[in-house]
Amino acid sequence: DLNRFVDKFNQVYEEKGLRVTPYTDADLNKLCLQNATGSGKTLLMAANYWQYRYYEKKYNTINRDNGLTILLTPNERLSAQDADEFNKSGHYCVPYSKGAGDGSAIYTLEVQKLAEKDGDKSVSAAALGDRNLLFIDEGHAGLSGKEAGAWYSYRSMMCARGFAFEYSATFKQAVEGTLLEDEYARAILFDYSYRWFYED
Repeated sequence: DLNRFVDKFNQVYEEKGLRVTPYTDADLNKLCLQNATGSGKTLLMAANYWQYRYYEKKYNTINRDNGLTILLTPNERLSAQDADEFNKSGHYCVPYSKGAGDGSAIYTLEVQKLAEKDGDKSVSAAALGDRNLLFIDEGHAGLSGKEAGAWYSYRSMMCARGFAFEYSATFKQAVEGTLLEDEYARAILFDYSYRWFYED
């Protein structure tokens, strides 16, 4: 169904220089929501968590190797703010600590702490595995520029066989003209950017 839509889109927009490549199974492990600041991204995260768990149970895809649920943010202040909102919504959200393994918890982790190897203040992205459920707040961070940054590679690796929900007010601006533009054009499910939010 998605690829039939892509075909119709390309028929209309290809002559204007806009072309989207067809979806593959590998493209279906990420959804992005572009929401203006203050329009309820954190509430959507909580709802998306319950949606994911509902469908995971419905289609019996739960297993011991499903990985962790990780909320990635750009800084500790936002981690604490998001954790507070998640906890108010009935979730158990705590800062990540090495060796964490409680499958019912949501762990906050700041993206700048992701690294190739574990250190005093860094976490090996590879050690976290590739079956994680990621919630990425301010997902545009690290996306601009002609090449994807290292932390974008880390977060992609962490959910290669898992799933990611990404939230930002500015995906479009961050990826325009980059190698990631096509990927995000196919992953943004909802655009409630400032223009629409302001009008409402």
